[in-house]
Amino acid sequence: MIARSARTPWNYSSSDVVKLNASVGWFPERTEDDYAEALARGPAVGAWRSEQLVGFARAITDGAIHAYVDDVMVHPEHRREGLAVQLVDALCDAIASVRTVTLFCGEDLVPLYERASFTRTQQVILHRQHPRQ
Repeated sequence: MIARSARTPWNYSSSDVVKLNASVGWFPERTEDDYAEALARGPAVGAWRSEQLVGFARAITDGAIHAYVDDVMVHPEHRREGLAVQLVDALCDAIASVRTVTLFCGEDLVPLYERASFTRTQQVILHRQHPRQ
C-alpha cells in the first residue's frame, strides 16, 4: 500500500525511514533527527508491507515552480515489484501544482524513471557540500 503525506502528521516515525535507509546501504550519517526535519518540510510517500516501511520517496519543493525528487528507496527484499515507480508517481501526484519536477540518478536507473514519465536532459549536475556543524 502506498501512503502519502504532504506536510501532515506522519503515521510513522523518522526511525522507520532510518531503518529503510540502512537496508539500502545509503548515507549512514543520516539520523532520525535529520529525517524528522526533512519530513516536516516537504511531501513524502511510503510503501508498506504489514507494519514495515518498505519503500519511500520525498520531494524538496517551493510548491509552485520547481520540485526535486529525493531519497527514492525500496527495501532490497521488495525490489522488482514496481514500488519505485508507484512511489514516484504518487509523489508527483502530491506535487502536481509544481511545473518542473527534477531528479538525479545513475545511468542504470534511467529506464526506471522513464517508466514514471521522466525524460533525460543534457544538463550537467554540480554539487556543493557543506560540512555539518
